[in-house]
Amino acid sequence: RRGSTPTPQRVRDVLKPISGAAVGNMLEWFDYSLYGYLSATLAKVFFPSSDPIVSLIAVFAAFSVAFVTRPLGALFVGSLGDRLGRRDTLAIVVGLISVSTGLVGVLPGYEAIGIAAPLLLVAIRMIQGFSAGGEAGGALAFLAEYAPTRRRGVVIGFFGMSAGIGALSGSGLVLAITSIFGQTAVEAWAWRLPFLIAGPIGLGAFWLRLRIEETPAFRLHLEREGAALAALAGVLAPQLALSQGGQPGITTPQVFALFNPDAPACSVPKGLINVLAYVQENDREFLEGVNHGLSLAAKDRGLDYQRVLADSDAAKAKQQIQAFLAANVGALVATSSDPSVV
Repeated sequence: RRGSTPTPQRVRDVLKPISGAAVGNMLEWFDYSLYGYLSATLAKVFFPSSDPIVSLIAVFAAFSVAFVTRPLGALFVGSLGDRLGRRDTLAIVVGLISVSTGLVGVLPGYEAIGIAAPLLLVAIRMIQGFSAGGEAGGALAFLAEYAPTRRRGVVIGFFGMSAGIGALSGSGLVLAITSIFGQTAVEAWAWRLPFLIAGPIGLGAFWLRLRIEETPAFRLHLEREGAALAALAGVLAPQLALSQGGQPGITTPQVFALFNPDAPACSVPKGLINVLAYVQENDREFLEGVNHGLSLAAKDRGLDYQRVLADSDAAKAKQQIQAFLAANVGALVATSSDPSVV
């Protein structure tokens, strides 16, 4: 409400998801900061050369490959978040970030394993870039869905602030280690410590994210989809009970198998095609339920199905559904030894 003051409970409800989302972004920029400030040392360890400039160029080239995989990570993790959920996806992503950053700290140098050392470093950087790309979009969606309507800008602003905290933390840690151990020790072994510290931080972030509830928007989406599938099964099963020749055509579990890609595969009778002939065009809610269910089934089976909303054109939606069923009956109907399934 305009002008309303947030209560302490409402503040606590938002602070937990803010901290859970921001810690992954902080860890990402912590890693970038470490790599940047330790680049001269990493160049000597992984890309030794008689010319230090060549070594430095090589280490920054390895740094840049992460930006190649960032877009791929953003697309993949974004799609995964829509199916698996924001919270669980972000937990997986922060786990990837922390594990890959920690691996840099235990990676043998060029003197120990030769050319495999820089190649492994490049591979780890690609994993870091992939996970970082997914982290950005996933965390922003998570915060946007959690934030109160009139506080979204403020809540999402914490995500940007965490980047600065991560970069400052990384640079401060490198400065502290260099001051304590000296440059010689840093080049010999102490450079590994900041990367190893990222491991426990990442585990803490992973634990924190799993303790956060799924976003209200995604929970509502799951509830609505589950209710729609249950209602569809309840309505569709009786209508299909005598779909052809007085024989039972379909059972409720089979309805779920058709309209829920996560359910075990069951046979779907050909008599399903004839059902819509008895559905009135003004029964838009039922048509839209079938429409939604078929879109799920088509996606699960790799079929192209363009929905026509029943609310806008019920007659066209009915015709489209019938045509799709008739054309794709072979892909939608599983073989069965059950004689009651036709």
